[in-house]
Amino acid sequence: MYRTLDKIFDKLNVEKLNIAIDRFDRINGSSEYVQRLYEKKFHLFNKTIIVVDDPKIDEEKLSNVGYDIRQITYGKNREVLREIIRRRYAEDEIRRELYTQDVFINKLARQGDNIKFKLDVLRRIDVLIEWQEKFEDIKEVIDRTIKYQKEEDKKLQKIMTKPTLYL
Repeated sequence: MYRTLDKIFDKLNVEKLNIAIDRFDRINGSSEYVQRLYEKKFHLFNKTIIVVDDPKIDEEKLSNVGYDIRQITYGKNREVLREIIRRRYAEDEIRRELYTQDVFINKLARQGDNIKFKLDVLRRIDVLIEWQEKFEDIKEVIDRTIKYQKEEDKKLQKIMTKPTLYL
């Protein structure tokens, strides 16, 4: 492993190498074995960032063994959300302008931190726009789509393995 990393450093002409793993606590069906295996390699990197979904993590325990815990809350920030949508819809001026209006941003920002959820809502509205010529009440469409997406996410959570962090 060290030889491989040395080759990467040489080839890229870098002095530091960081790694980020999203949904670390869901790796291989929330496998404790796999998480511990990955943890043994964290020292190879200058910085290791892991993102977890487990709502029951013991922050004090993790802090005591050297982990720096941070809550990610940028999904509630209206300007960050507006910028994510601008970039996501950079090639579609009509939707970019529609989805960055205050009515969209305010309703989406109130839905917590989950950016994926918010983009899923917009994708569902994209489909509605393709199938309907106009909307009588865009606020009602947003509310109905948010409600529908929440129901779909609940169904998915019931069948998915619950995330568990074993570090």
